[in-house]
Amino acid sequence: MKKILMTLVAIIFTATIFTSCEPVETRKDCEINSYGEMTIRNSTGFRGYVDCTYTRNGVNYEAYVNSGSSHKYQMDAGSVYVWFSFNGNDWVYDTEYLSSCENTTYTWYYDKKKSTDGGLNLEIKNEEGEVIKTITEFEIGQR
Repeated sequence: MKKILMTLVAIIFTATIFTSCEPVETRKDCEINSYGEMTIRNSTGFRGYVDCTYTRNGVNYEAYVNSGSSHKYQMDAGSVYVWFSFNGNDWVYDTEYLSSCENTTYTWYYDKKKSTDGGLNLEIKNEEGEVIKTITEFEIGQR
């Protein structure tokens, strides 16, 4: 009886050791708190402001960046608004979806186009190449 009891204890002890040594699944902080990073790059050829918010009326940290430069925002996962402005008053935006732990870059571009009156227009485009706003030569001069 004593031998059976000692064998049973040894089996339980061995099973406990092997099951307690299983690796514990660790989760990243960005998974636990559901956030990601949105980097906004200015490739318009002009200095300007960038911003990233949760709503169209949201306030965040506006960053003034040179063309070719970028600014990084840590945002909760979900839909975010990506903003650009030449003067800090007139803004254009696009929406993006940011997943947990995602580290993505959104780039603002421009195109120079001849207008019908022979002037020059500046088209602000999103990453898909869609024109978000057209700024006339006169408006560019006012900035």
